[in-house]
Amino acid sequence: MSVKAGPKIVKEGLIFDLDAAVSRSYSGSGLTANTLVGGIGITLVNGVGFTSTNNGSFIFDGSNDYIITPYDPVFAFGLNDFTISGWFKSSDKSRYSCILSSLDSGDNGIILYSNAGNGFLRTWIGNNLLIGTIDITNNLWSYVTLKRSSGTATQFVNGIQDVSSSSAVSIINNNVKIGGVPPYNYYCLGNISQIKIYNRALSQQEILQNYNATKGRYI
Repeated sequence: MSVKAGPKIVKEGLIFDLDAAVSRSYSGSGLTANTLVGGIGITLVNGVGFTSTNNGSFIFDGSNDYIITPYDPVFAFGLNDFTISGWFKSSDKSRYSCILSSLDSGDNGIILYSNAGNGFLRTWIGNNLLIGTIDITNNLWSYVTLKRSSGTATQFVNGIQDVSSSSAVSIINNNVKIGGVPPYNYYCLGNISQIKIYNRALSQQEILQNYNATKGRYI
């Protein structure tokens, strides 16, 4: 009897891949993790937790904990295209919960987070703000994606396109934080299990492919 293989993760352009379910990425304990692409060592700050549920995810208490990468030129996108995606579960959508941030000292850069009050996906990118229209339900996993293609930023939730906005800002910061955006009090209250970053804009079909390839752990 043959076994039909499911969809595979898109690999072209993948520059950052953190997955709490893979022991090579995180052992399940300790203060350090590693990316599955590029071998970037990252640090868990202020008590980030871990659970083996759903094969593994990081737990954020919404207080002051986050995960931080070292400075690395791969994160300095300039005006180029990119894609950021991750699996996120909010415990309280009445607050801003950061999924990923990358800001310089002048607040130029990216914050990908849930919107206070309704939990919709929200993005700060340069001086542009996108607030989505697709509900992110408390205590359910959502696959969130932000891509920039030819100067336009677009959000997706579970592979479904949401909102778009012009985004011609140059992303010059080359440090990434997961689950927090110091010095702002937008710390995640919930779980994050996977974060992937590409140095190109994935097509909607590729975003949906990644969603379908990984959703078995969550849905």
